[in-house]
Amino acid sequence: MYTFLRNGATYLQSLAFTRFQAFISCTAAFITYFIAGNIAWEIAIYYTIGSLIGSQLACLWLKKSPLDS
Repeated sequence: MYTFLRNGATYLQSLAFTRFQAFISCTAAFITYFIAGNIAWEIAIYYTIGSLIGSQLACLWLKKSPLDS
């Protein structure tokens, strides 16, 4: 994130770039683990549900935050 900030991106742009970079990295890791068969599905399901709920709550909170205006 600091790399993006130092290269002239705004805070929100650098945050978005950092989140996108993390998404790409996690997607690549998932594919690697999936192909190798190293996923504990009984745990992964709960993490996925929690992640989806958390992201939805964050989006709802963002709509009410002063950053949205």
